[in-house]
Amino acid sequence: HLHTANRVRPTLRYIHVPNRRLLSQKANGPISQSELQTRYERASQLSDGLLLSSWENLCGTGVIKSHLKLTEKANPRVKQMALSGLLSDLRSVVKRTIDDVQSEGGDELLKLAETGNQEAKLKLAFLRLKEGNQNLAKNLFTELRASNDIAATFLAFLEFLESQVTKAAEILEKVVENKSKETARAENKAEVPEEKVHNVALVLLGMIYVEGLGRITKDEEKGLELLRLSASRGNKIAPRFLGEFYLKGEHVKKDLDKALSLLLQASDGPDADPATLFSLASMHLEGIGVPVNIEEAVRYASAALSKGHKMSNLILGRVHEKGLGSFPVNREAAFGYYSALDKDLGFLFLQKEAKELESSGEYEEAETLLNRAIEGKFLPVIQQRAASLLVEAEEKAGARDRSPKEIPPSVIRLRKEAARILSIGVEEGDPISNIASGFLSWVGPSYGLPGSTDKGFSLFTKASQEGNKKATFIVGSILAALAGRYHEAQECFQEAASEVHISYYALGTLLQFIASLKRTQISAKREQMQGARSENDKKILKAEIEDLLKDEQKLRLEAWDAWAEAIRHRISPAILFVDGIRKKDAGEESVLIDSKGSIEEGTKWFLPFGIQQAKMVALGDTQDTTFYDFESPDQKVNLLYQFCIEQKKKVLEYPLYEEQKNSNTARKNTPEKK
Repeated sequence: HLHTANRVRPTLRYIHVPNRRLLSQKANGPISQSELQTRYERASQLSDGLLLSSWENLCGTGVIKSHLKLTEKANPRVKQMALSGLLSDLRSVVKRTIDDVQSEGGDELLKLAETGNQEAKLKLAFLRLKEGNQNLAKNLFTELRASNDIAATFLAFLEFLESQVTKAAEILEKVVENKSKETARAENKAEVPEEKVHNVALVLLGMIYVEGLGRITKDEEKGLELLRLSASRGNKIAPRFLGEFYLKGEHVKKDLDKALSLLLQASDGPDADPATLFSLASMHLEGIGVPVNIEEAVRYASAALSKGHKMSNLILGRVHEKGLGSFPVNREAAFGYYSALDKDLGFLFLQKEAKELESSGEYEEAETLLNRAIEGKFLPVIQQRAASLLVEAEEKAGARDRSPKEIPPSVIRLRKEAARILSIGVEEGDPISNIASGFLSWVGPSYGLPGSTDKGFSLFTKASQEGNKKATFIVGSILAALAGRYHEAQECFQEAASEVHISYYALGTLLQFIASLKRTQISAKREQMQGARSENDKKILKAEIEDLLKDEQKLRLEAWDAWAEAIRHRISPAILFVDGIRKKDAGEESVLIDSKGSIEEGTKWFLPFGIQQAKMVALGDTQDTTFYDFESPDQKVNLLYQFCIEQKKKVLEYPLYEEQKNSNTARKNTPEKK
């Protein structure tokens, strides 16, 4: 549900990101075959229908209805968003109040305030608020609180903004009590700044009681009474809240006639509340409480927009997008309104329109819209367009390997255009564009493109630094396979594993390889120990061997942990590899593990896996199905998972030191044991 303009951009981020959370849910044991398939189907459905469904969620009637109809079952997050709207409205009222106060120069006010002049202190506090110095303003309001209700109201408002709701309520209660002792004010005084501030106090305290904010006990009756009092004194925000309560049936019985009457009251006059105008526009657009009237909806939305209500662009964009009422379909006007709300929202509209044009066979017009979005540096279209060009190039190139001279010119043209488009994304710091460009640079010569492995690695690293876990896995695979920087590769795999599950398999294999290097060091130290002459040298070497043995055991335990996680996520290379170890352990023939159990060979697999991951990103394959095993029966996967757990126990039971080995041998040779 979208309520404020600053909610648009975070939402856009997730529209084009694959739903990997579906594949990362925790489980006690291995994921079953059916569960994995179900998750992928759900993820695929989300990816396939992402653009159009997301557009409806962002700009469709559901957004406008959600603004009007936060039901009784609305979750706390939606409630919080609604209250953030209250804060925004109160801020605007307070800002207008501050702007109404005519203050002298800062130096003169300061001199007067130092003499104890309370009026000067109040004006100085307003001036400090204008300057953005909230703490100094708060101190001045605190000094004046006991004798000046305006200062007390502003102090309560500042406390409320700092989430000190109880303090704010106590101050506001005192202000309301003071007001009740005074004689009723004439209606024509409602425009006086002092009266405006008192009305804000009534609204704020009323909403605190209605919603039961902070530690204040919820009292709907008292809160509604305060809101009605503020509305009767000419405040425009109070009738808006009351109107929306009647519209939604919250805190009061639903009554559309009363809702309309109160909202019209809030919209009357030059100081009409812009959020109320937006609500009225929404009601006329959807026919809620009134007949559908597109012209009235546009009139109210335009009025709200003129007062700075950016969300009104949604209604105006919707009208011109669909050609509602007497307004013809106008793509340019719709694009203008959506872009005014958020630049990316406008380009998302173009992407959605292009997709609809493609489905109706209007490819040239669709391409024009996509190019416009690319020129606007809209990253989702950049990623999508480059991927589609590369997929087309792959289809034209065919499956067989070709030398650069044999690659058809049409294929090279497509790849060069994709590289050009991706360069725009790279300039914008897009991790996906960096990975895709890195892949094209890495394989450049074989693809008929300029490039080098150094440039490719640099782009992968940049994407990793920007937080992309796939890039982190790719960097780790290169560091392990080509650079021999095993510990850095280990850190990369550990960081990436939670999202890129093939990292669990790579991590386990790398840890086992590092453990084998420790074993080589241990053998060398033992040879040195045999040749050592002094007891002191032997003692030092023995301590070093013991440390190495501990490190080796820890590495092997972590390796089996990582492999178990890879099995749990049904990573196909891990299933094949661990099954090979199991067969060898059982004396069966294994096609993957030879008589020496050469786990070290596994490090050579990292590079192809890493580059394959980069290629999938470049081609827009967000599902990573290459690395998951959908075929192995659950029984086999469970068997391998348990095998990993048993291997961990064996590692723990294996004696680390010579004394332990000798002690175990002695116990085996006792008469009782025999």
